[in-house]
Amino acid sequence: KILGLDGSLRQMNRAGLDMIEADSLDQVVGKSILGVIAPQDREAFTGLNERVGRGESGMLEFEVIGLKGGHRWLETHAVPMHEEGRINGLLSVTRDVTQRKQAEMAASRADRLLHEAIESIAEGFTIYDENDRLVVCNEAYRNIYDTSRDLIVPGASFEEIVRKGAERGQYQQALGQVDTW
Repeated sequence: KILGLDGSLRQMNRAGLDMIEADSLDQVVGKSILGVIAPQDREAFTGLNERVGRGESGMLEFEVIGLKGGHRWLETHAVPMHEEGRINGLLSVTRDVTQRKQAEMAASRADRLLHEAIESIAEGFTIYDENDRLVVCNEAYRNIYDTSRDLIVPGASFEEIVRKGAERGQYQQALGQVDTW
């Protein structure tokens, strides 16, 4: 797409028109593109346009609300356009990243739900990877090694946690509280 420094749309290809749910270029040319930018992303979008207006290039991921109400996530790369030695607009290449963004949001929700489920377990709970490195544990597990909490971090090995806990006199006490298999 090609925008004026004021954010008005000068030119857009068919793929861009589809992204904002416009039926034709006539429907949007000369109008501010901010009208389709989701409210929470307008400030960042305006900031990108200002930076490009000063001669910088930039990239931004933002949400649009199309003319027919559809929501999409877009990623744009913008560079200044020059005419007669001055910047007179910006040229951007934009792609639809909605599927990736939806997958990221779904993964984030799943992570949050998993974390909540793990924390709801009353007993100490851990997951170690194939190299015996801690991936996740709940608060109840951290409480077993009360004064060794600084040792119980993702990536710490089971051996390090137990050895350092034993050095602090905690392992024998904790062993009586933990079922292992």
